[in-house]
Amino acid sequence: MKLPTPEIQQHIEDIISTRFHSSIDYAHVLRWLDNFADEEQDMAIKILSLIRYYSYDEILSVLNNILFEQIKVKAKKQVFISIGESGKSGDSMLYIVQQILRDKGLYANNIAEALKKRINGTEDLVLVDDILGSGKTTSDWLKKEIINPEYGKELNDIIAEGKVSILSIVAMDRAIVLMSKNFPTIQVYGEKGNKAFLHSGSVFGGSVTMIAYRELCYKYGAMLCPKAPLGFENSQCLIVFSHSTPNNTVPIIWSNKSIGNKCWTPLFPRFASDRIKINSLSMTDSRKQLILLRELFRYDSVTKDLLSSTNIYLLKILNLKTRRIDDFAIGHILGVSTSILESLWRQGEELGLWDNQHNLTLEAIKEYKALLKKIKYQRSELRRNESFPAMTNDIIYIPETFKGVK
Repeated sequence: MKLPTPEIQQHIEDIISTRFHSSIDYAHVLRWLDNFADEEQDMAIKILSLIRYYSYDEILSVLNNILFEQIKVKAKKQVFISIGESGKSGDSMLYIVQQILRDKGLYANNIAEALKKRINGTEDLVLVDDILGSGKTTSDWLKKEIINPEYGKELNDIIAEGKVSILSIVAMDRAIVLMSKNFPTIQVYGEKGNKAFLHSGSVFGGSVTMIAYRELCYKYGAMLCPKAPLGFENSQCLIVFSHSTPNNTVPIIWSNKSIGNKCWTPLFPRFASDRIKINSLSMTDSRKQLILLRELFRYDSVTKDLLSSTNIYLLKILNLKTRRIDDFAIGHILGVSTSILESLWRQGEELGLWDNQHNLTLEAIKEYKALLKKIKYQRSELRRNESFPAMTNDIIYIPETFKGVK
């Protein structure tokens, strides 16, 4: 591939820092750019610069503003319900809402449970998801719910009374229009979004320029995701969340499918767990690091307890925190329940790995970065005579000794 000039490299690093909050690194962006032909690289970098990335802190800020300024949760209690099947993005948003409101709201995982929690029969229902993209998924889900023989009539009556609303981080214009058409009494809350490839008002500029970018995204999108080359239901989004990338976003950003015999490198994979496969530690590597860092974990010698699954998890959290992965995404990556994650936070705090706000302690940062520095040095020695493409292997080298410890 054609390597960017120093000026363009600085531009990319500025994008990584300011737009993506350093959630990915420069080498990973280069791997993504390598998907494109050399003559398409400048256009790919332009697309990169227009991605709307929501960090965990931004998600909290957006939802906090909507909850207290628009929905006005202080005035009355609402029952918050995740949209769709269990384990989907709606569950993630329900968790964040709980972190914001605590006992100021009521929470349910499905409509049947929500209706039972309407103690006085007056509480409004708030349906939550991270994005209302096309509106089709939510609309189809609600249509099935209102014909449920067990509670459909009650739900339909509540909707008719104007006591149901939808809360999302982003609500696309076309989704708001569809929901208004199918369920005119339901109010939709969320930051407004629009298609990237509009003939008027496109983020890419005028029609001629816009069409060139649309054709580039479509060219690869048609091979990566034939049924939705520009995102689910032609949503044409350029949106990424810290915990996931919605399928409404154009596939060139999140897909990992193969084109011919070459696997497409995603910039931001769909799910947080997939995002850490790059440079992820194997179980053997984790154990070696624990042995070398045993003093940080308060062990004088190597014992079976040092290599416990709990310490493996704590080490993984330490690794993720040094890479600036937010707390919410960490829960997704580890794949553990909320109660287990909270227990890990407590244990790490007791060990002095982080404080009660989950900020790494100076000791933990110093010790772990010293180990990473040695790993990086040894890795560079291994690659001294190799060219850039070898970086895609992401070798993880664990030194045999560290600070006198074997």
